[in-house]
Amino acid sequence: SESVLSALERDGRKLLGGDVELRLTHQEATGDQIDWLRANTERVGELATMRTTAYGPDQRRLVELKAVDDAYPLFGEMELADNIAFEDALDKKDGVWGAVTEAGLLERLNINIGDTVALGEIDVQIRGVIATEPDKAVGFFNFGPRLMVSMDGLKETGLVQPGSLIRYYYALDLNDTETPTAFRERLESQFEDAGWRIRDTANANPGLRR
Repeated sequence: SESVLSALERDGRKLLGGDVELRLTHQEATGDQIDWLRANTERVGELATMRTTAYGPDQRRLVELKAVDDAYPLFGEMELADNIAFEDALDKKDGVWGAVTEAGLLERLNINIGDTVALGEIDVQIRGVIATEPDKAVGFFNFGPRLMVSMDGLKETGLVQPGSLIRYYYALDLNDTETPTAFRERLESQFEDAGWRIRDTANANPGLRR
């Protein structure tokens, strides 16, 4: 137990993606909220997750879709197998957005790196296999393999619709002079009715801690 708890404390930033994480369901943060976050932190990372279906040539599979911005990851390293660079793997090239995934999806859809899969209204090209995803905290259930695209790519899929069960996350790199507790107090005072769920490095994975 002590070993697990000490690891959580040591790697809290990586597990959480930042010093503080904000989560909203169904809707993104407003422009005023994003502006305040950027003005009161060193860096802000935006990402979104949802479950959806990816279609290969002959098969389809439920996937855990994750969309990330250019700042991802704020902490830790995102690594792909075979030394493939992650830096531009999700970019749009020749009109096609890129994606990376866990090896299991390649097997289940019987595809290879370089092939495309249908995701909503567009096709995305698989450009690498995920070796290390720093903020993928230990959980109890995975309903499908991870498929990662860019935030801009997600917008073109048409999957973001009213009523879609999509969660938006905002990973925050705080100023060195402010603790997560102090920042949280200022944040809650500034946006009393924001409705977001707030976690910090002291509680990066409450399920595992329990």
